Amino acid sequence: MSVQRINQAEEDDWIASHFILQDDVRRRSAADIVRDFMPERILRQLAGKFVMVCRPPDSAATVIRPEKIRDRFVVVVSKYLIPVSNPPTHFPREYTALILMHELAHIQLEHSPPTTDGMENEAYELALEWYNETQATQMTMDDLTKLNEQHDGFWLNGL
Repeated sequence: MSVQRINQAEEDDWIASHFILQDDVRRRSAADIVRDFMPERILRQLAGKFVMVCRPPDSAATVIRPEKIRDRFVVVVSKYLIPVSNPPTHFPREYTALILMHELAHIQLEHSPPTTDGMENEAYELALEWYNETQATQMTMDDLTKLNEQHDGFWLNGL
């Protein structure tokens, strides 16, 4: 399930306003993952509330124009998380999707940093709910923990 794409200009505007990932491949990849795994109604609720950023692959830092992030939650993403090849070289799309959904769940739940263990668990549960809804699965926290272990604990280190 994904957000209905009306035209290319609208699509490009949505991507440009939510994903500042320095190169077009990562920008489109992140946008596709979010749209493919997030329930449409949630994406509509979050529209304009977040921006995802990561530093350029060949740089230690980057500058983002303030107008791009004003009044938005900023999700900082590792460049290694966003697949740039098919099949992905680092992590499967599902794993990346769950990580991004977890961060968007914090926004939906109006959590502010620093987060507590309770807030983290609440965000994990909501991300799983969304994942199960869009993928017609019944993934549990135990499944998520096992998936994380398969990837050397890249994420969920607190579980």
